[in-house]
Amino acid sequence: MKNIFLILLLANILYLMWRMFMEDESQPGVAFVEESDLGPPLDVTTSRDSDDADSAVLQYLNEGMKVLLRATRGQIFVGHWVQIRGIADDAAAK
Repeated sequence: MKNIFLILLLANILYLMWRMFMEDESQPGVAFVEESDLGPPLDVTTSRDSDDADSAVLQYLNEGMKVLLRATRGQIFVGHWVQIRGIADDAAAK
């Protein structure tokens, strides 16, 4: 029993030392991203959703599942959010 305790204690100490000397990958700060890094622009006018939905319905029906297909219309948000700290008011931000 004493040997098992010493082995577990040694394992915990080694793990503690490993965590102390391991570098933390996440760094807080600001990341500057170029527009070219974001990829191609999203084209929301072309849609193959109906083809994808039809193929999914066929796959589920072949598995013996009940399927109900609905179509809806809605708005799609295309963009990004930016948070800037340390600005007094909206006028200074603009």
